[in-house]
Amino acid sequence: MKPIIDNYSIFLKPLKIDFKDIEKIFAILSEVSNDYEIKTNDTQYDDLEELSKIEDEIIYDLDLITHSPYISVHFRKKDSAHLYIEKDTNELHGVLDKIYNILKPKQVKLYNFCAKLAKVITFIFCITAISIIFILNSKEPNKISIISVFIYFGLLISFVIFWASYGTFVEKRYNRIYLHGKKDTFWKRNKDSIIVGIIMAFVSGIIGYFIGKIK
Repeated sequence: MKPIIDNYSIFLKPLKIDFKDIEKIFAILSEVSNDYEIKTNDTQYDDLEELSKIEDEIIYDLDLITHSPYISVHFRKKDSAHLYIEKDTNELHGVLDKIYNILKPKQVKLYNFCAKLAKVITFIFCITAISIIFILNSKEPNKISIISVFIYFGLLISFVIFWASYGTFVEKRYNRIYLHGKKDTFWKRNKDSIIVGIIMAFVSGIIGYFIGKIK
């Protein structure tokens, strides 16, 4: 008779971490096994020092793996981070919990929320604009041509805003690993979001103005 031991996985939201976090994780894995792999999409490295010397400031994909026992920490650009142990023993579960505690505070939740919010706001804006056009044309079909043009123009801008804001927020949802500790300035990181916010406020003001005219 042989007991069955299940595997165990933890998935995290996209992360923003630096090389010091990678060093902490690797130190935990090294306590368990000296048989390890460090690799990106196209390259395998002998150790962390070799990884730290690559020219890229930011990488998005990284695998830290130990064998005997098998433990893996996967970072993927277009996927969540994934922690895995082949056998869910108390010892290995504790190892995974230590790694999870390092990564948990580094999760980027705001951009995931903003990406969904951008979809909802744009949908509501489009429905509102179409409804206003329909109401105006029903009441005074010969007197609202200029207003209709403004609203059609606002509708077009809303689609541009959708692609700009959604694309910006989705891009920031990716896992990002800063190898050399150089992070962008606040303006450089957020200028697209700020510009999108200003445009959305401007367009919303136009729609609000015409809604006031209707009343």
